Amino acid sequence: MIRPGEEKDIPAVALLWYRMAKELLNGTAGEQEPLCAWWANITWGLMKSGNYHLWLADKDEEIIGFIDYLDDVNLMTNELFAALRSYYVMPEYRRTKAAYYLWSTFLADLRERKSHYIESNCEEKMVVFWRKRGFEVLPRIRRQLMEA
Repeated sequence: MIRPGEEKDIPAVALLWYRMAKELLNGTAGEQEPLCAWWANITWGLMKSGNYHLWLADKDEEIIGFIDYLDDVNLMTNELFAALRSYYVMPEYRRTKAAYYLWSTFLADLRERKSHYIESNCEEKMVVFWRKRGFEVLPRIRRQLMEA
């Protein structure tokens, strides 16, 4: 079942986020408890903003996947867009209808909100995954490391 996430779901989703981080970073994500607390605190704050959206995939009352994003506005064009934070489905459910319906619900939600596009950051190893879903890589991020 796909459903909107609520504040009470954030601790369970934080654990899924940690699994995603470990998977993307080849098991080097750091200690679970402080990272989950960090993610949960940020997410609770975002949820209170009114611009944050969370969709969950449940199976037998267990959260098996989630997608979360923020509504944002492109200040150059004044277009509403979705800033995708995370999309994760537990590995054993990735090639199931749960993953498909989670993504489809997300897209339907964006259409209803009149979002013009989706933006997301991703790890280099995930570029192929996102290109298969119609994303293009735009090299326009600028970063400058600050010395301590």
